[in-house]
Amino acid sequence: MRGLWRISTGAWLLLATCAVSGCGSRYNYPHGDPGWHSPHYHMIFGALQPVGRQSLAVEYAPGNGPDPYHGELIITPRAAMTGFATGEMVLLHGEVIHTAAGPKYYVKSAKLWLGVGRPSYLTR
Repeated sequence: MRGLWRISTGAWLLLATCAVSGCGSRYNYPHGDPGWHSPHYHMIFGALQPVGRQSLAVEYAPGNGPDPYHGELIITPRAAMTGFATGEMVLLHGEVIHTAAGPKYYVKSAKLWLGVGRPSYLTR
């Protein structure tokens, strides 16, 4: 029975390494000041900001840069962001759509970023 509980030194090192590193489950999102976007805007990382009374936008870049949307896109549908609050950092998957009211970001999924290198369980 004693032999079943014996763990080799190599196994201890592997367990310790996994405990410290999280076994590869860490996501390395950049610090959100102010954010970023993928080349075709399929992913946007930024802060949620209110626009008027009913709209919410994602701010992902300084407004004075070369970005065609001036670093901010209004989110549609608004229901996609239920449970999220203004000021929170989020990773959005979706696409830019052009409407009569201007460009908007159609959200397919959203993840809250907690600032600890891992996405939260609050995902839509």
